[in-house]
Amino acid sequence: MMQSGGFSPASLFAGGIAGAWYGPSDLSTLFQDSAGTTPVTTTGQPVGLMLDKSQGLVLGAELVDLTVGPAGVTFVQRGNLTEETNGYWTMETDELINNFGVVTASAYSILEVGSFHLVTIDVENFNSTGKLDALISGAQNTSVSHTGITITSAGSFSFIAYANSTYMDTITLRTDDETEVGGTIRLKTSIRKILGNHAVQATAAARPTYQTSPDRATLDKVDDRLSVTVPVGGFTGTMVLATDQGTASYGVNIPAGPYDIGGLYFPGNAIVGQVIRDGALSAGDAAATEAYFVANGATAGYGAVTNFSSYWRDWSEITSFPLIDTSSGTIFQRAWQDCPSLTSFSPIDTSSGTDFTFAWLRCSSLTSFPLIDTSSGTLFFRAWNNCTSLTSFPANAFDNIKGGNFGEAFIGTALTQTSIDNILVSIVTSGIATDTRIFGQSGGSVPSSTGEAAIDTLRSRGWTVTVTGGY
Repeated sequence: MMQSGGFSPASLFAGGIAGAWYGPSDLSTLFQDSAGTTPVTTTGQPVGLMLDKSQGLVLGAELVDLTVGPAGVTFVQRGNLTEETNGYWTMETDELINNFGVVTASAYSILEVGSFHLVTIDVENFNSTGKLDALISGAQNTSVSHTGITITSAGSFSFIAYANSTYMDTITLRTDDETEVGGTIRLKTSIRKILGNHAVQATAAARPTYQTSPDRATLDKVDDRLSVTVPVGGFTGTMVLATDQGTASYGVNIPAGPYDIGGLYFPGNAIVGQVIRDGALSAGDAAATEAYFVANGATAGYGAVTNFSSYWRDWSEITSFPLIDTSSGTIFQRAWQDCPSLTSFSPIDTSSGTDFTFAWLRCSSLTSFPLIDTSSGTLFFRAWNNCTSLTSFPANAFDNIKGGNFGEAFIGTALTQTSIDNILVSIVTSGIATDTRIFGQSGGSVPSSTGEAAIDTLRSRGWTVTVTGGY
């Protein structure tokens, strides 16, 4: 692990470890469109592509060698195009179109479908009065963004090409129009895959927006999101997510296939940085990564947030939840609802929490729950409902609550007898005898005589109590 001051998340992926690293503070990785045609250059512009930095933006092998051609490839030429040495070609610009490309027997592709590629045109000599449009072309109009660059002088020129079908058959070099005064252009071309798991958004209306101070990709918390195609094998390890409202490290299990960053449920209003690593991070590496993102403008902790409603809702990927600062939180409604892979939960500070409605609904992999401070709590309706693996619940959890709405709170759980007794005895200790007084449990064990005595006391105080076994 690199120490503070010299740490870079790149070190987390040494030796080819899989994952992703996104950093909106690096403008060279942001593009306004999903094909990577137009770079993000200033605040307020959409983000349609965010390149993954985990592999150092390293380029893959050369996909086309115009000196010899790959095995099984046939070059197709139109117009006056002359092959020279060292990969250079000379073309005359007195015709409308001059193409060179490749055709294989089985597919029309020199690009890897679903991947981004850097196309570079090195122009050594530009002796022409016209201009040259360089782009990737295909047999179908929908096969790729038919965009590239316009060249009017010598130099090195690059653009990103994304292939979403196999019908990619030519690199097209096209002059202005048929009336152009002729000339010659001497050039060579390179096409190489940009390694990494890049995040895209093809729908313009759903693209995050780049903002500064700090550099971030802001989200409308409706449909703004970027999608990553997770490779075969998925990512099982650690995710560090840095936002404008807090930064934290989570245990994750992300299967292969599409994975969204952003969307309706997100713990913040902007992405400042994100690392996903296949393989767990040490505590030191996780802390160093969090500090790196905070230095780039992320908020360190969630201590200023008061309403955590639906913050981590539907996060099917998280397996463990960290000990973060939630001390100002009053509303935890649906905060972790439908997190079915969550197996462990930290004893976060919930001392200000009043509303825990649906908070852990259907967290079906939780087997135990820590002792948290519910002393300000009034609403627990369906809080642990259908946590089907939940067996262990601590004593004294509800000794000082302020309200008694436990309607369906423990329906569909697997509580042990000790745990259901713990809950009932603790609610008795609270002394709640006014306003809403309801408690519901099903599944798991029936209460012992200790729990039954607690039920009798609660009913004498006006509570409606439903438990396993029907006592």
